[in-house]
Amino acid sequence: MKYLLAAILLALISLSSFSEELICQKHDATKGKVFINMYEGVDDISLKICNKLLDGSEVDQAMNAWFINWKEKLSLHVKPLEKMGVDSDFIINNAYQSLITLSYPKNINASKSTKTGKYHLKYNNDEIAVLDNADCKGYGLKNCKILFDNLHKAIVAPFESSYKYANSKAGINIALKNTAWSNYFENSRSQTFIDLAINTWYYQDKLKENRLVPPPNKQYFALHPSIIMHYSVDAEHGEQMKEALAIEWAGINYWQLKIPLGLSVVSTYADRVSVKSVSHGVMFHINNTYSFGLTTNSEQQHGIFVTLDLLKLFEDKKSNYKNYLNKIKDL
Repeated sequence: MKYLLAAILLALISLSSFSEELICQKHDATKGKVFINMYEGVDDISLKICNKLLDGSEVDQAMNAWFINWKEKLSLHVKPLEKMGVDSDFIINNAYQSLITLSYPKNINASKSTKTGKYHLKYNNDEIAVLDNADCKGYGLKNCKILFDNLHKAIVAPFESSYKYANSKAGINIALKNTAWSNYFENSRSQTFIDLAINTWYYQDKLKENRLVPPPNKQYFALHPSIIMHYSVDAEHGEQMKEALAIEWAGINYWQLKIPLGLSVVSTYADRVSVKSVSHGVMFHINNTYSFGLTTNSEQQHGIFVTLDLLKLFEDKKSNYKNYLNKIKDL
């Protein structure tokens, strides 16, 4: 047991595994030839949105006022489409919701049916109208596809700096680099590669959503090693206080509470002659740094232990960012 715990400890430390800091840059939106007034001030707001996503700060009153004005202009443009059977309120409300929550808008596109010659309008994968090409030509455009491509450009324009920021994983890149995620890796308990894999798997549904999500409010642990100071009440004098190894078989930590708290099921190994070396018990975590626990062995000999989160000394936070990002890309 001693050598197993030691091997796990060394392996996880060696595999504890950081990316360049991101800075938003201004990118001019790709503007269409229709819905022109929706682009007023959009390049500046695009940069502001990107910075809000990076630093995790709240939207201010000036931005809120711009959003409301943007929705009014969108309504003026989309409401006339009702004559073609388009659910204008559906588009307006969804687009506005994505803006005020700083979530990437859904895709709007119209594709032509080879059988009917009509255009099928989709909002992501949801079909919301079947269009007659003659109606779309009323906008001076060749067909419905061009019209709704222009509408899509107008709706996504406020997110241009965010879209252009990195690659197809821009949303995840930005989300992982904002203040909230930085606090997660900086202030929560240390995570081994196993812990990172577990937490990524548990949080994968959220991370795959079409929005920029905050970090989880709790951490899960498995096979997490610690070096502890273990005190055995029943050991002989001179053996009562011993350095020991501990393995958290499973645990949880609420790292964002006012006073962060956690709990784990643990086994410990302390090299003693007078009492059993292996004990089992529970481990309590306080403030993401300090831990203590209670143990007992097969002969009902009890002990207590304390430790600091020493893995923090070995943890490379930039590598953890990178590992987390890579795992999400594989989801």
